[in-house]
Amino acid sequence: MKRGGRTCGESNDFWNLYKEDIDRAAEMGSNAFRLSLEWSRLQPKGPGQDFDSKAVSRFHEILDYLIESKKMEPFVSLHHYVHPQWFESLGGFTKRDNIRYFVDYCTAAYKEFGSKVRFWCTFNEPGVASFAGFIHGSFPPGKLMRFHGYGMHLRNMLIAHTEAYDAIKSLPGASSSSIGIVHNWFWFEPVKPGSCCWFTPPYVTCMANLLNRMWGNDILIRYLNTGEFDYNPLWGLYGRIQYTNPGGKPGCDHFGLNYYSRGLMDWKLAASKNPGEMMTDMPYALYAEGIFKALEGISVLNIPIYITETGVADSGDSVRPVMIQTYMSAIEQAIRAGHDIRGVLYWSLVDNFEWAFGYTMKFGIYEWDASSQQRLCRQSGQLLKHWFKRLVQLSAARPFSGRVSMSSTTNHQFERVFILFCFILCLVGVEGTIWNPDIFPNPKRDTYLCGRNGRKSNICDPDSVLSTRAADRIEGIIQDVQEGMSPYRQDQCGSKGVQGYQIAVAVMKKMKVEHSMDPQGAAREFAKQLHARWGVGMAECDNGVLVLLSVGDRQVYISTGKQSATVLSTDNLNLIISWMIPYLKNKNYDEAVIRAVTNIGLGLSGWELSKDDPAWSAGLLFFLLVFGFVAFSLISGSIASRKRKKRLETCKDVLKRIKEEQDKVQSQEWSQHKTCPVCLEPFHDDCDETQIEEDERQELTATERRRIILQCGHAVCEPCLQAWMEQSRSCPVCRQDVEGNDDDDRKRSERSEAPSSSSRIQTMGHALAGDALAADLIYRLRRAQRMYPEYITDDLIDDWNTDTSQTGTFNFGRFSDHQVHIEKKKTHAKFTCTVCRCIQTIKRIFAKSCKASDCRKLCQEYNARPQPFNATATENDSIHTEPAQDDVKEDDDDAFDGWAGFVSEEEREDRVGMPGQGGMQLGDNSRWGEERDDYATHPTNKRKRDALPPSHGPRAMGHCRALSPYNTERPQQQQQQMWEDKGLSVLDGASHACTRGIDTQNGETPAQDGDAWFAEYLA
Repeated sequence: MKRGGRTCGESNDFWNLYKEDIDRAAEMGSNAFRLSLEWSRLQPKGPGQDFDSKAVSRFHEILDYLIESKKMEPFVSLHHYVHPQWFESLGGFTKRDNIRYFVDYCTAAYKEFGSKVRFWCTFNEPGVASFAGFIHGSFPPGKLMRFHGYGMHLRNMLIAHTEAYDAIKSLPGASSSSIGIVHNWFWFEPVKPGSCCWFTPPYVTCMANLLNRMWGNDILIRYLNTGEFDYNPLWGLYGRIQYTNPGGKPGCDHFGLNYYSRGLMDWKLAASKNPGEMMTDMPYALYAEGIFKALEGISVLNIPIYITETGVADSGDSVRPVMIQTYMSAIEQAIRAGHDIRGVLYWSLVDNFEWAFGYTMKFGIYEWDASSQQRLCRQSGQLLKHWFKRLVQLSAARPFSGRVSMSSTTNHQFERVFILFCFILCLVGVEGTIWNPDIFPNPKRDTYLCGRNGRKSNICDPDSVLSTRAADRIEGIIQDVQEGMSPYRQDQCGSKGVQGYQIAVAVMKKMKVEHSMDPQGAAREFAKQLHARWGVGMAECDNGVLVLLSVGDRQVYISTGKQSATVLSTDNLNLIISWMIPYLKNKNYDEAVIRAVTNIGLGLSGWELSKDDPAWSAGLLFFLLVFGFVAFSLISGSIASRKRKKRLETCKDVLKRIKEEQDKVQSQEWSQHKTCPVCLEPFHDDCDETQIEEDERQELTATERRRIILQCGHAVCEPCLQAWMEQSRSCPVCRQDVEGNDDDDRKRSERSEAPSSSSRIQTMGHALAGDALAADLIYRLRRAQRMYPEYITDDLIDDWNTDTSQTGTFNFGRFSDHQVHIEKKKTHAKFTCTVCRCIQTIKRIFAKSCKASDCRKLCQEYNARPQPFNATATENDSIHTEPAQDDVKEDDDDAFDGWAGFVSEEEREDRVGMPGQGGMQLGDNSRWGEERDDYATHPTNKRKRDALPPSHGPRAMGHCRALSPYNTERPQQQQQQMWEDKGLSVLDGASHACTRGIDTQNGETPAQDGDAWFAEYLA
């Protein structure tokens, strides 16, 4: 067999690795093992030849290891799709004359292995072999739409089964062996309307019916039940084949059921699924409910059933756990309902060659590596092991009664007559669908009329008021209550010991109400009569409960037995019914009955039923959660809005103060600035009484904001200077050295001969240059931007920089206009970023990358997110930044923009020349100047280079190294002496000019935006 250029070969090599595989099956909790005898191995030379001794010996070894070593029951198939080449050359099963060769092979095999094998199957899925070989063409001999060939092939295989059964049974000791046949129960149907289109096209239904007629479920069951074979795929037009077994009903001791799912077709006649179903790797979806339909069709044979195959093709092991849980649960329900299921065999233990699909379909509970022949148990194996153990315990608790007797068949025929009689009586003798207690069906006997598809049940719903899913769920709850599974419990029931309570449900559209009775009384009498006639509860303790619902009469009644009445009080029953009313008013009958049965079970188990409606409580809780979330969102939004407004007003006050100071100093109305250029707060010596009280409320001491004059002439408050001096020896504004060089005697003598600090400041105040004052203003605006980056942007700073260079001050009116522009820009950026994300998501689906560079720029501009970077250390402990490899792309300027490419678009101007930003630590001063030159000369930064003030030269970038921190807890006099020892002046209320120095080496104003170290303290 070959598929996709790959032959079957040795496959998973069970022939040599059988011991390891059998051990794996035993570890899963299996007590049975299914295998097949390969005819081509046993009789390779031709008909009439003896079996091959090596093959016989190996099969004996396998059987002995199963039986003696692992105590497992072998299930042996005599034909599993394959036969010798010489048999196929003779025509295989298409010719009736070849049946005798198969019968001879079966007889010889039983003589050889019959003493070790008790369960035999003549054929595995004869319908599939015929359908796939002559209609679909996926099995040998690969014929397409050969209707007549399919019928002849299937007929001859069923005749071969009959003759092989008779031949084996005629052998000595074969009477104790069980010989059966295996069939794959599968059917086709259209998808539900609305799954693919709003209605089901008629041709889809016709095609489904045609495929069902050719698949052969009914053909096989009819032949095994009566001996009549009638293949009529085209309704008598062509290809009809009929045959009657001369011996009547053929022999068959058990029926092997292979169930996987059913096939759904859409309007294109392609494989599909209904909403909510889970698709498998094979062209069908999981459908556990179909097991009941299969069992219903097989039940007419009245023979034991073995589920010889059930499984799923799932390479990812995500569907298999769902399949195991739902299918095994359905099998458990079928056993509890009374179906004679004797065993379950999972397909398959190890991944196998799946004919037309090759090795692509992974059915095995063990994953198979073709290259090494190793097996790895999938995670779903533990779940299967749990269910094997559970089903074994269930079978031990519910022993099988064997084959159904003829009296059972007679009762079954009587049941059919009774159902027909009740149906006629309902149509003629009763007013439509109006029920009375005498003719209402019994769910234990009238299984079809109660709407349970042949299953014995505790629910009778002849009018289909409840959905199938709801009825199954109710059935499961009733079963849990009866078995006492948590949270339910069982109670003592006389000599029977501990027993569970029994609950039954009767649902109808309309009940008969006599003229002399009211609806409430009619419902009470109806429920009591059904309670007695159905025999709900144990007779010894009368522990049953019956729920009656008549939706047309709007009546609910709960009938209780003596023992159950002692547990369920009248108040509890009224409470349960009151909880049903809201659902009944909304015509949600499923939920009403489910809640009633659940609460009855809890009440019988001793749970205290709250007087609060659980539905109302859940709704109220949901409402409170939603209301709380909305209220929290509104309150938090309001608080955030107030904070933003307050922060905006504070920003305006700071800018107004800077504007006022600049105008006053520029007009020489003031001789000095009254605020610190770093924190932009007034000096203590310039504060009025109101400001002093405010400072005291903020727990600020009077000495913390004293004015300190540096050698360069700039005045800084003491807290800012202390923080700065822990990191650098330069002025935070101009970056000039604030301390003299102790080794330079000339500078020391000049400093000793220098005039007092007051006279020096006064002299420099007279020499105040316009560009220095403008540079000081730009520095203060930069500091304000650091404090309020959401309001003061780079564009606004650029505009103010232009104003300063032209007028010496800045236009405060631009601020209000800019805020309106920012809000519009943010709104547009948010919308554009959202659109970009949607486009990127769509493009990722089609494996495309988003190239929208402009949109990414806009997103980055709004979010201000730094780009990723890598840092590598060099010999002088300087760290250079390199772009992350994932972000570097050819011809993409956005990926890496100069050496500062990791800094976002807004922050590049400010962070140039600022030590400590962006994960950088600078080495010597020359290295810093080289890096600055690289940035300033990079072509992509032309706009920023033009916008920089003249002070942004290499010399202006001061050298920074970490210094030992000063003791901030020293007494005031000691600190004042410390500042004076370093050549600094501490002013106490004196009026001095605060000026800025000029770099005499280059003739330029020092840098104004190198304040990176303060970002940590002011954030």
